[in-house]
Amino acid sequence: MKLKKAYSMAGLGWNSQYDELAKISKAYNDAPIAFSRTGHETIQEELEKRGLSCITFNEQGQNKTNFVNRLEGICEGEGMMQVLDDGSEVNTTVINQHCDYSRISHGKNFTFGNVNEPHDDFVSCSYIAAQAISTPDEARPAMGLLMGMRV
Repeated sequence: MKLKKAYSMAGLGWNSQYDELAKISKAYNDAPIAFSRTGHETIQEELEKRGLSCITFNEQGQNKTNFVNRLEGICEGEGMMQVLDDGSEVNTTVINQHCDYSRISHGKNFTFGNVNEPHDDFVSCSYIAAQAISTPDEARPAMGLLMGMRV
């Protein structure tokens, strides 16, 4: 999985983000928009109003852990995930978010997230994108490190 272009929509309102996604989808031959959902968001409805097709992934229950485990396995595979770093601020953010992403223990429970970075949006995008990659099925427990990403 090679990250060639990262888009930051920080500071844009919801409608502006939906419009930007429509432009990006059009630029990539009407590519479907894949995203995760945790509840009853209206994201899909708003995207479909703009003529976009959607692929949704439910993050509830054990699903997020499975997504993170899969991404971690891809990061550990030689050359399976690469960020083509152009030195831009957005790519620096992508790298920092991935390097900071951890499994955080709360007694017997745990969550995933960043420790020092304020957001983990690019990691979420990566584990959703990783769902489209075919890899051998091998159960690996999450170790809490995504440091295998190549820059």
